Amino acid sequence: MEAGLLVGRSFSLLLLIFEQCIYKLKYMSLTKSFRLCLFIFILINVFLYLFMFFFNHIVPFNAAYYANNAYHYLPDPRYYHHSFDFLSAIGQWDAQFYLQIAAKGYSQVRGSFMYAFFPMYPLTLFVVNAIVNNLELTAFIVGNIILLADFISLYFVVTKLYNEKIAFRTSILMFLYPFSIFYRSYFAESLFLFFLLWFCYFITTKKWFFATIFFAFLCVTRPTGLFLIPLYIFLLLNAVGSKKNNMSLLKVFGYCFLASIPFFGWLYYCYSTTGNSYYWMNTDTVGLKASILHPIEFNIIQLLHFDSLPFHYFGESKLENISLLLVITILVLSKKRLKPELWWTSFFLAIPVIFLKDLISFSRFQSVSFPLFLYLAQVFSGKKFIVVSTIFFFLLFLTSLFFINWYWVG
Repeated sequence: MEAGLLVGRSFSLLLLIFEQCIYKLKYMSLTKSFRLCLFIFILINVFLYLFMFFFNHIVPFNAAYYANNAYHYLPDPRYYHHSFDFLSAIGQWDAQFYLQIAAKGYSQVRGSFMYAFFPMYPLTLFVVNAIVNNLELTAFIVGNIILLADFISLYFVVTKLYNEKIAFRTSILMFLYPFSIFYRSYFAESLFLFFLLWFCYFITTKKWFFATIFFAFLCVTRPTGLFLIPLYIFLLLNAVGSKKNNMSLLKVFGYCFLASIPFFGWLYYCYSTTGNSYYWMNTDTVGLKASILHPIEFNIIQLLHFDSLPFHYFGESKLENISLLLVITILVLSKKRLKPELWWTSFFLAIPVIFLKDLISFSRFQSVSFPLFLYLAQVFSGKKFIVVSTIFFFLLFLTSLFFINWYWVG
C-alpha cells in the first residue's frame, strides 16, 4: 500500500509538471511534419506487432535457452507445446523480473539479482495492474502509453532545442533502432527514456526544479541514472558561478536533497528487507574482482580478441564491441554539433559502463541515449536518411523474431 501511495503521489506530481508542457505540445498537432511522423510511428508499431504475431514461426522457439539460461516467472506456453501467445512472447528475459516484482515485490530467493531492477517501473505496473488485474496486459498497455509519450516528448524536445526537421529524423531513427525492440517489451528503458528526455530539456533550458524532479525519477528507474549525478551537480554549481539563473549554494543543497529523496527511499527499502542498503550493487559485480581496473582490462582484452568472439552472446560478443566503438566514434564526432548538456549526457550513459562491468547489454543501454540519434539525424538527410532508416527497419523486424523466440538479443 505504501509503495502504491508513493507511486500515486509521484504520478500526481508528474501530471502537475507535465501540464505546463501540454499547451506547448498542442502546436505540433497543427504541423504536417508532426502528423506525418506520428503516422509513420504508429504504422511502424502496428506492422511490427502484426509481423511478430503472424510470422513468429519463421525463427524457431529456443527451448534450450528458455530452459537453461533465462528466468521465466510467467511461463511461455510454447515450452509446454501450446500455441503462441503474443503478450507472453514479448515479455522476454529481464522483463520476467519486472513482472514478478510488480506482482510479488522483491525477493532474495535468487540472491541479490532481483534487486538490480530498480523500483520505478515495476511500481508503475503494480499501480495500473490494481485496475486491470492482468499483469501481462497491464505491461503491454503501460508500455505502449509510455512509448507514445516517448515519441511525443522526443519530437517536442528536439524541436525546441534544434528544429522540427531534425526532430522528425531523430524520432524515426530512434524508434527504428533494432534495440528499440525493448520499448515494445516489459523493460524499464521506455520509462527511463521519458524521464531522461525531460531531464535533458530542463537542464538545457535551466529550469532546475523540473530538472530535479525528473532526475530524481531517473535515479530509481535504472542504475545508469546514477551515472548522471556528476553532470547534474556540475551544472548546478556552474549555474551558481554564472550568476544568471538566481542560483545559490543554498538552492544547490536544496535541489540535491530533493533529487535524493526517491533514491534514499530505495536504499531504506533495501536495508529494511535485506539488512544492506547497497544490496542492489552485489549483482553487477558478481564475477568481477574488487579492483576497479578489472572490468576495463576485461573489455580491452575482448576488443583485442575481437576475431575469436561469437557474433552475439552474453557479454562476450562482436556486436557489443562494435556498439561500443560506434558510440565512442559518435561521441568524438558529435562534440561540436550537440549542445553540451546533451553530449555529456550521452558520455555519462556510455563511458562509465566500460569501467564498471562487461559489455553485456551495452547496445540496449545505449538505446535510451537519444543525443546519439540526434547527431545521426543531423548528418543523415535526404537519401542517406532513407537508406539508414531502411536498414534500421529491416534489422528491427529481424531482431524482433529472435527476441520473441527467446534468443539473447541484448
